Amino acid sequence: MKPEKKRKTARGKAVLLLIAVFLSAFFTRGAILAIHFGDRQFMMDGDGEDYYDIATNLYSGFGFSQTVFPEDGSRAFTELTARRPPLYPLFACATFYLGEYVGWGGVVFPTIILQIFMDSLTAVLAFLIANELAGWRAGLIAGLLYGLNLQLAKFPAQFMSETLFTLLQTGGILMLLSGMAGSLTSAARSADGGTPKSRVWNLFLFAGAGLLLGLATLTRPIILLFPCVASAWLVLRSGKEWKRTLPSVGVMLGAFALCLLPWMIRNKSVLEKFVVVSTVGGQTFFHSNHSTSNGAWVPLELPQEARVLTEPERDAYYYRKGFEFILGHPLTSLKNSIKKVLRLYYAFYPEYDWYYGISICLILPGLFVWIRSCRAQGAGCPWKGAVTSPLFLPLLLVIYTTILCAIFWGQPRFRAPLMPCLLCFAGYYLAQTPALKNKKRHLVYTGTAVVVNLLITLLAEPIRSGIEKITG
Repeated sequence: MKPEKKRKTARGKAVLLLIAVFLSAFFTRGAILAIHFGDRQFMMDGDGEDYYDIATNLYSGFGFSQTVFPEDGSRAFTELTARRPPLYPLFACATFYLGEYVGWGGVVFPTIILQIFMDSLTAVLAFLIANELAGWRAGLIAGLLYGLNLQLAKFPAQFMSETLFTLLQTGGILMLLSGMAGSLTSAARSADGGTPKSRVWNLFLFAGAGLLLGLATLTRPIILLFPCVASAWLVLRSGKEWKRTLPSVGVMLGAFALCLLPWMIRNKSVLEKFVVVSTVGGQTFFHSNHSTSNGAWVPLELPQEARVLTEPERDAYYYRKGFEFILGHPLTSLKNSIKKVLRLYYAFYPEYDWYYGISICLILPGLFVWIRSCRAQGAGCPWKGAVTSPLFLPLLLVIYTTILCAIFWGQPRFRAPLMPCLLCFAGYYLAQTPALKNKKRHLVYTGTAVVVNLLITLLAEPIRSGIEKITG
C-alpha cells in the first residue's frame, strides 16, 4: 500500500474511532438525562442552587450577584459578589439566552443538553490523550471507559460546574502534551530546535494550554497553581536543555495570567480587592479544618465578629482560622488529611461505584506496568524514567489535585475531573497486555477484577455498613 493511501486509511480509521467514542458517551448521557428528567433535586444537587441563583441574576440584568435574604425577614435583594468562580454562571446565563431564542425561556434544559455534548467531547479528549501517549488501542479503551461510565454520565445532567471544568482541564492537558511532543521540548528534537514553523506551532499549543487551564481555573479554582507546577516539571525534565523550554513555559504562563486578569480587575473594582478567582475557598478550607470536622466538611455558624467583614475580609478570616487550627493541632490535621484523601477515592458514596471499582483495578496495574517500562529511559531507574516521561503529566495532575484535596476537602465528586487522565493508564494496561511476557496472568487478573467487582456490587450494603463500623 502506498504511503499516501496508508495515511488516508489511518485518518479514516481515527475519525471512525472518534465518532464511536463520542456517540457512546452521548447516548449514555442522554439515557441518564431521560431517567432523571424533571427531578430538580437531582439536577440541582451540590452547588447547583448557588450557580443557578447567580446565573438567573445575570440573565435578569443584575450582574454577577447573589440573592441575599435578610435575617429580619425583610425583602430579599441582590449583591455583587465573587463568591463563586465566574465562568460556569456566565456559561449557564448564555444557555438561558439560547433557550429564550428557541422559545424555552430562562430554563436549565439548554444548559444540560450542551453539557451532554461537552462531556461527550471530553470522552474524545480522553481518547486523544491516551492515543498521544500510548497508541490508538489505549485511546479507544480510555475513551470508551469514560464514555460508558454511568456514574460519570450523571454529571452532565446536573446543574454543576464539573462538566465544563473537566472539558477545559482535559483540553489543557492535551494541548500541553501536544506541545511537548513538538520540537521545543521533545528529547528527540533536532539540534537547531526544529523549523521556524514548528516552533511557532508549538508556542501556539502552549498558549492554548495556558488559555484552557486559565478558563478551567475560572470554573473551579483548584487548578490555580497547576500551570506553575507543570512549568517547573517541564523545566526539570529538560535537564541541561532547560533554557530551550523557557519560551514555551513563558507563553503558557502568560496566556494563563491574561485569562485571569479581567476577572481580577472586575473584583478590584467591585470588592476593592484583587480576588483572583472566588471568595469561597476560605470557607471551604476552614469548615474542613477545625476541631469537629474530622476530615469532613462540617459547617460552623459564622461568628459575630466575622459578620461585619466584607466578602474578601471574611475569606481571609476563614483562612486564618483554618491555619491556626492546623498549626495548633498538626497530628490531628495530618489524620484529617489522610481521611480527606481516602474519602476522595472512596468507592461507596453512598452506593458502590462499580464503574470506578473496575476502572481503578485497571489503572493501578497500568501504573505499575508503565513505571517498569521506564527502566531504560531512566538509565536503569524506572522512577527517574517515569518522572521524565510525557505520561507523567496526567499523573502529575492527579497528584497535585490529591494534595490540594488533602489540604482543603476531598469527596468522590472531586475525582470525576481526574478520570480522563486516570483512564489513560487503564487504556495503557489493556493495550499492553497482549505484548506482556506473562499475559495469561494479566488476563486472569482482569477477569478476576471484573468478577470481584460484580460480587461487591451484589453485597455492597453489608460491605459498606461494615466499613462504616470499622472506621466509625
